[in-house]
Amino acid sequence: MIKTFLHGRLESSTFSLQKQLLAIFLLLICFSSLLFAQEPISYHPLGEWRIITSDFGYRDNPFGKSREWEFHKGIDLDVDIGDSVFAWRSGVVTFTGSNKTSGNMIQITHEGGFISKYHHLSSIDASKGDFVAGGQFIGRAGATGRVTGPHLHFTIILNNEAIDPEPYLRKVHLANSSNQHILVEKPVTIYKHISLRTFPVNGKVTIDGENMGNSPLDTRLSYGEHFVEIDAGDAYEPFVARLWVDQKFNRIYTARLQPKKDSNRAKSGASGK
Repeated sequence: MIKTFLHGRLESSTFSLQKQLLAIFLLLICFSSLLFAQEPISYHPLGEWRIITSDFGYRDNPFGKSREWEFHKGIDLDVDIGDSVFAWRSGVVTFTGSNKTSGNMIQITHEGGFISKYHHLSSIDASKGDFVAGGQFIGRAGATGRVTGPHLHFTIILNNEAIDPEPYLRKVHLANSSNQHILVEKPVTIYKHISLRTFPVNGKVTIDGENMGNSPLDTRLSYGEHFVEIDAGDAYEPFVARLWVDQKFNRIYTARLQPKKDSNRAKSGASGK
């Protein structure tokens, strides 16, 4: 009887030790996964780099009668109708449907509090509840809903707040519509549309050594450093400025030109005669 009792105590102690070792092992796995966690793989929603035709943030309302400003909660990417659209990251499709503004739209919920949305699709090839891998084909681009032309309006939401998708497209994997696998990973060039104005007069504008014409003008500049020169004639000092373009750069840039001092004296002397 004593032998049986001791054997039972030994088995119980062994089982308790096994549970403790298992708990320690699981804690080590959790700790190592947090320590070595990597950002999920991201894919370009169109499988390849495309021009951004409208930036994130405040812009002229393309439908407003008085061209009032509105906050654009995503970016618009240049497309041809029928272009393949891919999941930005792996996740679960939490909405598919259509409305007058977004047209045909897909919403995918990802880990880490991220949500991605794909608007104005010509077709939806995913269903609510589907798990989709990053880079997986989910639909085709179009011009449904309230649009001025074909484009993909791409939105990223983090913790219930719309954020600028451009930084997340600087380094992405490119997808292939036939087999949805990685073709290449490379940094992409991000462009921002700029409206350049001069005050109090117009002038000849040169950007990075290239003649851009006379102000006012609209152009697009890649993210990074640029040099602007403006020649408004003999009455004004040459204008030279260094611009750093990124997602925080105001898309409306006004250069204030300074009159030449000699020109002011010449004017006052002429008026005194």
